[in-house]
Amino acid sequence: MPHLSRPSARVLSAAPLSAPRPSSPLTAMMACCTLLSLSAAASAAPTTTLAKVSLRPAQLHSVKLVMVGDTGEPPSTEGCGARADGSAPLGASCHASAAQREALRAAIVAEQADAIFALGDLVYPKVPACDGEVDGVKKELDAVLGDLFAPAGQRPPPTFLVLGNHDVGHLRGRNPKRERCLMAYAAKHGRVQLPALQYEVDVGFGKVVVIDSNLRDQDLLPASTVKAAMDNPLSAWTLVLSHHELRTAWDKELDGFWEPPPPGRWLIDQGLRPDLWVNGHAHSLQFGVYDARVVDQGRPVPNAPADPVWVPALTSGAGSKVRPGPSCSDWDQTPGRGAQIVADRAACKDAGPRGAPAFARHQLGYAVVTLSAEQMLVEIKDLGGQRLYCWARTPGDPKGAVCGAEGTPAP
Repeated sequence: MPHLSRPSARVLSAAPLSAPRPSSPLTAMMACCTLLSLSAAASAAPTTTLAKVSLRPAQLHSVKLVMVGDTGEPPSTEGCGARADGSAPLGASCHASAAQREALRAAIVAEQADAIFALGDLVYPKVPACDGEVDGVKKELDAVLGDLFAPAGQRPPPTFLVLGNHDVGHLRGRNPKRERCLMAYAAKHGRVQLPALQYEVDVGFGKVVVIDSNLRDQDLLPASTVKAAMDNPLSAWTLVLSHHELRTAWDKELDGFWEPPPPGRWLIDQGLRPDLWVNGHAHSLQFGVYDARVVDQGRPVPNAPADPVWVPALTSGAGSKVRPGPSCSDWDQTPGRGAQIVADRAACKDAGPRGAPAFARHQLGYAVVTLSAEQMLVEIKDLGGQRLYCWARTPGDPKGAVCGAEGTPAP
């Protein structure tokens, strides 16, 4: 069981806490959450200042992180049907049944990961505006948060929450009452974690920087923290986690606060090249390596570098709902690849000027990112834990390759 080490659980401007390190990650995060002033006046919005926490991996050689987004839809009666390749039937969106949600939960538990990152849209249609008074909404939030990720009586890994538009609102700006509701719930629950609206998790083999992509002002995003993580010689990897996409196809292509300007411009303007971008929001499973200089309609970002700025991007937004779309894969071991991907090949090649994903599957599932000093391994899995796609890279090769034998990059 991994646990969070307390000394770095702080806002950047705060002095280190002097209390001894707790024996539980939950105690550490309870201490961290006090920095967010949940008892402050209702008119004071939670701070966007970054918090820092640390995770101690269970293994000395790697850290394993589950990425799953858009989990907050209540179970449906009919569940999600599937085409021959396991994806949603064309023309039909779907919500998971109770049995499918339980299968997904069991598969995630079986991963024995060091941490789970829930990539936003934790509650549909929206988080209640309880303004920090969670007793009246605890049952509602337990059903889609506590009981899903950390059921009572179990000792799950810490689950870190990423804020989505259904959680705190981005179409009409921030909703501090909903922000405070989620933060108070996490602080009281203790087995799910929301240390701040934006925070960094030191996972031993790298830094995971969680940004609140619902913020309309990109100056509030922690670009300096991402840059510091990239420049840290002791940190092999820098991951940026956001509810909103860097690049998707067939769903949410131009959605979210990014438009305008799109995230590629933010990365270019700030001189950022994360080793992996991870998001939910689009209700599918996708992966690609994209040139961050290229934005809508294929236009380049002004004053962009002459050479491509390759950024691998993982979409894992199929935790409870799926929208239909074509199936694509450049990995010949993808289950169900065969005839269905041949039938969808034209759509996969014609995903627009911003680039097509190397893999896309519109079905319930999640992703696993495993980091070591020498390798990043990205696996996309269905709700039963079957591997649908595998990609790996070394620190010096952002384009990476699909997996060969034993999860190593193929030659």
